[in-house]
Amino acid sequence: MKPIIIMLALFLPGVALGYVEIPLLQDLICKFETSGGIKRGADGEIGYCQIKLGTARMLYPKHPAWRLEAALNNIEGNARIAQMVLRNCQQRGWKGVYGLAYCYNAGRSSGKSYKPEAHTYAMRMVTRYRVAKTKKDYYGYLSL
Repeated sequence: MKPIIIMLALFLPGVALGYVEIPLLQDLICKFETSGGIKRGADGEIGYCQIKLGTARMLYPKHPAWRLEAALNNIEGNARIAQMVLRNCQQRGWKGVYGLAYCYNAGRSSGKSYKPEAHTYAMRMVTRYRVAKTKKDYYGYLSL
């Protein structure tokens, strides 16, 4: 199903499939995820970037669950794991802001089937990324 998702991204001009600044995208995702405040998500997502414990276990299989949970509840640890998730998506072949945001939202099952909610999420991230890149000091824009 990934070819269909890539085809959708081809119609998005500009940043859709180009070079992506992972730290900027990670900051945008985390800011978007916690716009209503930092709390546990309905599906068990934890912390600043709303990451599931299973996703953290996939990235760090040798770490005990209590240590991963502590990292997810820590803002810096959660952001670091979010960056690892995005880099893992890149290694699995996802490209551009759209692809990385889709993969981040769809989670471990990304690429198995099309998810409309992940598509909507990815489109929002493409728009936010474009706006952030047009700002002169886009890291200052993130703190608004």
